Amino acid sequence: MADTSIGIRSGARLLRHDEIAARSARAVNAFKSIGVDQGDCVAILMRNDIDFLVASYAAIALGAFAVPINWHFKPEEVGFVLRDCAAKASIVHTDLLRAVKGAIPEALLVLAVEAFEGTNRAIQRGGKLGGRGAVVIKVPKAGHDMRFDIPVIGKWTLKSLKKAKASCLAIEAGGAILLNKDELIAQADAMGLAVIVLEAQS
Repeated sequence: MADTSIGIRSGARLLRHDEIAARSARAVNAFKSIGVDQGDCVAILMRNDIDFLVASYAAIALGAFAVPINWHFKPEEVGFVLRDCAAKASIVHTDLLRAVKGAIPEALLVLAVEAFEGTNRAIQRGGKLGGRGAVVIKVPKAGHDMRFDIPVIGKWTLKSLKKAKASCLAIEAGGAILLNKDELIAQADAMGLAVIVLEAQS
């Protein structure tokens, strides 16, 4: 049996290999949900962190090509890589989006990964790129301690989704609390927003 105590450290963060595998499986599902398939290119514009490895592993596991983009690149350099590899999708740290927004092809699917700004700002920033009909996926990180920090979906989340013109919110079963659930679902229905629950991957 593999020693799951061994993992990868990035700064103060440490994830065991089994946690990285579980997180990569979630990323595979996210890629599939937006139509990424075998042979497609997934552009990865992220800082040097564990999330970069997770995105790369997920693309490879799907049979896609992981195309890393140096986050120090100028917008025109980022745009060149995206066009040159004919990326089907791009995964980007949300706080890097503002600088490169104008360089991203209009038809490119973008998955925004929350950095340090919080969920609502991540939704709004990702929505600016995804535009009308964007899909938002909210799941806890692998190894996330639910005793101290529980992901919450509330009316402010729906307001952010509406502002971003999103069409769907996907959450993981058991991975978030819906505040005033019945009222929240009614509000989502009134907004024409689909809310779906994804089964957690083992």
